[in-house]
Amino acid sequence: MKTIGFIGLGKEYWKKIPGFDSYSISNRARVRRDAPAPGCKAGHILKPHLTNKGYFRVRLSLGSRDNFVRPSVHSLMATTFIGDRPHGFDINHKDGNRINNSIDNLEYVTRSQNCLDGFKRGRVSIPPKHSGSSHPQAKIDEPIARSIKTMLKSGMSAIEVARNSGISKYIIYDIKRGKTWTSV
Repeated sequence: MKTIGFIGLGKEYWKKIPGFDSYSISNRARVRRDAPAPGCKAGHILKPHLTNKGYFRVRLSLGSRDNFVRPSVHSLMATTFIGDRPHGFDINHKDGNRINNSIDNLEYVTRSQNCLDGFKRGRVSIPPKHSGSSHPQAKIDEPIARSIKTMLKSGMSAIEVARNSGISKYIIYDIKRGKTWTSV
């Protein structure tokens, strides 16, 4: 195991990436090619690319120029330094920073724990609840729904309200049963 000193950062050390014999990854999340390949020397440090989701990925060759994979750096770090990922678990960045791939910042968590962490950090939001006129399937607007409820409360039958308003009896029944327009 080769070590390289960095001022203030301690020693950098390298470990073989499981499943990728020609590559190593350092405790500083740098990926290195260990075996020479056409156009690439042994010891070459790969340049990570930032995805549109904010994660670093590298391109690892599987023996030929056309046969490669692009794993995320955090998954390589976790597999190499923490161990195999348990089935159904995600890799969580403890500080919420997706480009901080240090060993101390990564952990395996359940999907629900990861979602909860994302929610707490504001990374994940709960979609707005659609109701009333803003609902994508709304057939009527709020003033009409109010007038229908008023007619129903006055003792008119759903069929009478449908005839008087020109609105489908099924919409009237849904309002009457409290299935729709409960906010009015």
